[in-house]
Order: sequence, then structure tokens, then C-alpha cells
Amino acid sequence: EAKMLGGQGWRLVVTGKNIGIMGESSIGTSYAIYEVLHRLGCRWFMPSEMGECIPETTRLTLPHMDISSAPATLYRDIWYGDADFRRRNRQGGVKLENRHALEFFISDEQREQHPDWRAIVGGKPHFHSLKWTNPEVQKAIAKSIIVKLDEDPKASISIAPRDGMAWDESVDTEFDAGDFDETNNRISKTDRLIYSCNAIAEMVCERYPNLLLGLSVYADYTRPPVREKIHPNIIPVIAPITYNRHRPMTAEGHPAGKSLLNLVESWGSRVNQLGYYAYAYNLGEVTAPFPMIQKWSTDLPIILENHGKFWMPETMANFEYAMPAIYLGMRLSWKSDEDPGEIISEMM
Repeated sequence: EAKMLGGQGWRLVVTGKNIGIMGESSIGTSYAIYEVLHRLGCRWFMPSEMGECIPETTRLTLPHMDISSAPATLYRDIWYGDADFRRRNRQGGVKLENRHALEFFISDEQREQHPDWRAIVGGKPHFHSLKWTNPEVQKAIAKSIIVKLDEDPKASISIAPRDGMAWDESVDTEFDAGDFDETNNRISKTDRLIYSCNAIAEMVCERYPNLLLGLSVYADYTRPPVREKIHPNIIPVIAPITYNRHRPMTAEGHPAGKSLLNLVESWGSRVNQLGYYAYAYNLGEVTAPFPMIQKWSTDLPIILENHGKFWMPETMANFEYAMPAIYLGMRLSWKSDEDPGEIISEMM
């Protein structure tokens, strides 16, 4: 009954004599299996036997139940953790690609043949950046994506731009909406990016109507568009690298606090599916203890309420100082109505 993209729905039935475990796919079935183990007290807080908590008992009991369910998110995953750990914590799902990829669909040879496609940065043609709003560039990117999908079909492709903030200073600026991004101290580039990605999506999705196009909203294109609507196949992924990562987005009295809340609500009001690329470490000192208990206990439910369907935090192999945050993220992105306080109390 709990149908979900990627076959993630599952059902668990317990009667007086039998236990029935089933899923829409092998993934869904595994989720039901680990639901049983979870209810019996099994926990995997971090990879390896050190993070494993398996209760010892002479008798296993489960109450009568008939539950059909599915994850709170279409996709949830961390960067570091072996396959066993990921499976036991019900990570995975429908993967959304959102790596820096947009400019890489244009070859060096094409750049040489079409010098007018290059962005003007610092008064001269840039070696890699492109004029996003050029219709020929849009068509070339769309054609390149279609060729790749024809050769190797995928559920998702990333159309996120390259890392950094070197964008065209000539014609593309005419497509900006004048929205000022205070965290970067410059005009937001979101409208020009959405304008261009919409055109690419229109061409690609005519052939691949179910394709998910991941688009990081990041750096100086983090703020939502002012003018442009968003193509339904485009999934924005908020990557709040210029926002406060220490305190909850509802906290008073610190820079970029409620502006992050406004960011999530604004993007969430524009799309049906939103991705969130959180950071599970302190950029200022990556070895400092960073549990983020209050922050993720507060922020993750807000993200899920605002159409957050893809939870994809950037993590390190840092369970020794960020385990509470990482484990909270895995649990809440699986089952959104769990009590964060109870999760942490049990862990402690």
C-alpha cells in the first residue's frame, strides 16, 4: 500500500503465530527486516563493531501489528560508512546527482570552436566558465546530456555549475533579478542559472520525462529565484556553505540565523521536492567536537516540512566528534516524527 519511488515501501505484519515481512522491492524488504531488528533493540551508531549495540536475550517478542510504511525521504545518505552500516541504518533510496557538472558537458574542443560561448571574467574569456544564457550553449549541454543518457541510462543527472564564483560579466548579467546576497556581498546569480537550466531541462526531459535533474543552490546562487519559475524535473539542493552551521536556523541573535530558515521556506514554497546538502563538520576547525544536537534536532524537521525529500549531508570519517549529528540525520530522514531528544538519550 505504501507505494514509493524506488520501491522503498514496505509492510510488516505480526500475528499470534507468524511474522510477515514484505517490500515493493528487495530494498523495501530489507527496510522491513531492519524495522523488526530496530524494534528488538538493535542499533548501529557508527561503522565497525565499536558502534554496534545488539541486545542479548533468551526470548524475542513483538506486539501484534500490521504496518505499511515508507521512508520520510526519497534519498538519504552520508559520505562515509561501509555498505553494511548504510543498509542497517536504511540509507540509500533514489539517488539524486548534484555534483559540480554543468560546464563539463561542453568539451575543450567545443570551447575552441565557439569562443563566444566562454564567459567573460575579469575582462577576458574564462578557460572553463560559460555564458549560461547563450541558447547555443544550452542546446549543446542538452545534446551532451541526451547522448550520455542514450549510452548509459540513469535516473538522475546533475546540472549544478562548477565550484567557485567566476561567472560571465557580460550578457548573462542582463538575466539577473537584482537580488542581493548578503552572505556573499554580491548580486545573486540564481535567476540567470534557473533561466538557463529550465531551457536545458525542457529539451532533455522531452526525451527523458522522468529524469531528476539535481541542481546545487550554493555560493552566490543560494538564494531562491525572484523572477524565474523552476522546471518540475529540476530538484534544487540547498548547500548552505555561507550560512551559520553551529546553531539552529530558528535561533535569535546570530548572523545568518533566520535568513537560513527563510531560505528553506522560500525554496520549499517553489518546488515539490527539495534536497538539502548539510555540512557535518566545522569548516574553521574540522577536528573540533561538533555534535550539532540542537541544530539538527531543530533544522531537519523544518527541512522535511518544506518538501525536503533528499537528505545528503557532506560528512567526513568523523564519528568520534560528530556521531550525534550523523546518527540524528540518519534516523530523522528515515522517520520524521521520531523525537530527537529520545534518539540522543538512547545513544548516550
